[in-house]
Parts: sequence; C-alpha cells; structure tokens
Amino acid sequence: MSPNDSWADKLLEAARARNIIFSGSEIQEIRSANPKSLVASWIQENLVRSNPLSCEELALWQQLEDDAALRAVCKGTDSITIPSTDGEVQSAITALHASTRAIEKRMRILTAQNAHLIRPAASENASRIRKSCHAQHFSQKEAAEAQHVRFVNEQLFDTLRTDLQDERDNITRDIKSVTPIVTEVLNSDDRALAELDEPPSNTPKVTLDVDAIRDRVARLTAALRYFRTKAIKDSLDRTYLQNLDGNPGTVQPAQEVSAAMIKEIQDDLGSLYTEINDVVTMVVAQEYGNPIDATISRLERNLQQQNRELTEQIYRKLSSLTVSLETLSAKLENLQSQRLALHRLSSQTQTLESIILSRPKPSVVRSQAEDAQPSNPAAMALFQHLGLSTCMDSSTMTLNKQLDNLVAKLERRPREIVEQVVRNAEEAATKRRAVLQDVSKALATNSSHESEVCVLEQRITEARAELQYLGTSRQLAILPGSALSMARATIPVDLQCGSV
Repeated sequence: MSPNDSWADKLLEAARARNIIFSGSEIQEIRSANPKSLVASWIQENLVRSNPLSCEELALWQQLEDDAALRAVCKGTDSITIPSTDGEVQSAITALHASTRAIEKRMRILTAQNAHLIRPAASENASRIRKSCHAQHFSQKEAAEAQHVRFVNEQLFDTLRTDLQDERDNITRDIKSVTPIVTEVLNSDDRALAELDEPPSNTPKVTLDVDAIRDRVARLTAALRYFRTKAIKDSLDRTYLQNLDGNPGTVQPAQEVSAAMIKEIQDDLGSLYTEINDVVTMVVAQEYGNPIDATISRLERNLQQQNRELTEQIYRKLSSLTVSLETLSAKLENLQSQRLALHRLSSQTQTLESIILSRPKPSVVRSQAEDAQPSNPAAMALFQHLGLSTCMDSSTMTLNKQLDNLVAKLERRPREIVEQVVRNAEEAATKRRAVLQDVSKALATNSSHESEVCVLEQRITEARAELQYLGTSRQLAILPGSALSMARATIPVDLQCGSV
C-alpha cells in the first residue's frame, strides 16, 4: 500500500469502527482523491490515535454524510481527472483552491458550532465556580472591611479617649492651680486691707495741723517780741528815772521846761523805741522764729513725702491686684473656651454615634455552609489560629456565644469611657463655673473695696499728720529751756488760756 492510500485506509477503518457504510463509487472516489488536499491532511493529523473518532467527530461525519450538497461539492472536488493541457491544469488548480476555501469555511462554521454547543456546560460550571468564588470573596471582603472599620473605630476612640483624658487632666490641674491662686490673692488682698485698716498699735493717734502750728508759733513769737520790747523799754525808763533821782541838782525847775523840749524828748524816745522794736524783732527772729519755721517746713516736706510714698504704695498694691485679677480672668476665659470645646466635641461624638447606629447594615446572602460558620470574623480567625473547625456544633456554640458577648462588651466599653469622660468634663465645667461666680463676686465687691481704700487713705493721712505733730512737739521740747520759759513767763495768763 502506497503512502498516498494510507489516509484513505485510515478513513475507511474509522468508518467501519463507527458503522459508517460507503458505496463502491464513494470508496473509489476517496482512494482517487489527492492525498495533499485539506481533508487528507486533516485525516493524516487527527486519525492517528487508538480511538480514531470521538463522539463529536462521529457526529460531524454523520452530518457530512447526510448533507447531499456538501457530498456533491466533495464529489466534484475529489473526482480527479488528469488534465492534458495547461488551461485544464490552471482551471483544476482554481477549482481546487475554491473547494479548499469552501471546505475551510465550512470547517470554521462547524468548529464555531461545536464550541457554541460545548460553551453552555462550561459556562454553567464556570458560573457556578465564579458564584462560589464571588461569595467567598465578598464574605472575606466584608469581614476585612468590618475588621478594618472596627480597628479604625477603636483607634479613633482610643485617640479621642486619650485627648479627652488629657483635656480632663489639664482642666483638673488648672482648676487645682486656680483655686489656691484665687485664695492666695484674696487672702493677700484681705491682709493688705487689714494692714491699711489697722495702723500700728505703738503709733499714737495724733493729728498734726501745720497751719495751726504756724499760727501758734507766730502768736508766741509776737508775744515774746512784745514782752521783750516792753521789758527793754521799762528797763530804759527805770534807768532814766533812777538817774534823775540820783542827781536832783541837775533838774531844773518846772517852769524852765518848755513845750519844745518836751516834744524833742518825746521824739528822741519814739525813735529810740522804734530802734528797740527793730532790734528785738531781729533778735527774736534769729533765736526762735527762723529755726522754728525751718523745722515746720521740714516737717511739712516729710509729711508730703510720706503721703506720696503711701499713695505710690497703695497704687502699686492696686496695680498688682488688677494684674492678678486680669491674669485670673484670662485663665478663666481659657478654661471656659476649653469647656466649650469639650462640649462641642461631646456633641460631635454623640452625632457620630447616632449616625453609626442609624446606618443600615448590609444584607449579605450566605450559603448554608457559611451559616454554619461563626458570624464574627474575630471568632473565625481565632478558630483558624487554634486549628479548630469553623463548623458550628453544640461544642463550639457556647464558645461562640462567649466570644460574641466579649466582643459586645469590648464594643460598649469605649462608649462608656467616652461618656464617663464627658461627665467628668461637665463636672469640671460646673466646678469652674462656681469658681467664676466666686471671682465675679470678688470683682463685684471691688468698688466697695476702692471706697474703703479711699477712707483708709484719709485715715492714714490723718495718722501721718498726727505723727508729724508729735515729732514737732518733741522738737519744741528740745528747744533751749531758758528761751521757752522766758516766753511762757512773759505771756499773760489770759493770752495763754486763749491760745490753748
């Protein structure tokens, strides 16, 4: 058997194995066909197995056998006549090309139909596989998203709890620091007011009137000058009379004294008395008036200096009190702003919790195998980590319930902590409000304190004047005793009583 007939023998053997009967003319046409044609090549490539034809190939050959038109084409194509001329060769080649293209087109159509027939079963299996994969993917994605959301929420709640705890600690520390500061400021103010209100016990309460002292010194100086002048004049008159009494011969008769002589004597005595007045005035001023005036001026300057120092001290204390109150007010305003920020944060947290609670949970269709597994991703991960079966039975039901209860408890715990922190912040705000009320009361009484300070300033001024008066009295007591006794001796009794 030649190689050209091997493909025909394979085809006939496959036809006999499949109970396909060919007529004698068909067998002759098959054997006479070109061994290099498309059909022969396909048979050479595919009919080399132990089982030559499959069910699909058998159906294809059956369809080819039933199709009369195709059999006619194949018969017209495969019936080979030996061409004798070049034109016949060219026409035979053209016919062979046309039949080859028709057969290839038919083969493509048959291949597409075969693939289309095989596709439903494969697509059904693929859809079933894809469905299971999608269900598993969506369940894993849901578990991962839930775990991620829970982790993010835990981080947010931890951060929020830490921030609230820090704010609470800061506010508590500020409140603890504000209370002693306010108490210390109020106590220092009370001590300052008490010091201003209660002068030293060893200082006698005396009043010093500089103008009255000046008037009294002027009266005493005038009285001293008057009595000194009178004493000198009396001494001069007594000396003159004694001289006249001691030399009686020198006295001329009364009839010899003329009015002009008397006038001259009176003018001389008047000029002498004027000179005596001037000299006595200068002596008294030099001995007593000028030192006393200098002492009074020095006391007046000291009094003004002390009043100025007292005024500056009171002003500094009031300035320090004002600065302390302004600092305290700034701290209280800061605490108030922090309290408002905490209230806003609490309201935002409550709004976020209400939004989270009101958000609908996504409905996921689970299969029976998934329903039999734990619904909690954390429990499933724990079972997988411990190497336990994820199928729910009576032995793992109790453990799953305990895990669910633990998860619910841990989910409620951050909310309870946040609520506790918010309550603590509200309590701190209440305490801070009470402190603000106390400070406002203290500020409200500031006007009364100012009026009391004014009264205290007046009292202190009077006390300073009394102190200066005592100092002046002591300085007057230190003056020369002879001059003071002489002045007192020369003052009439009625004048002394009137001056006192």
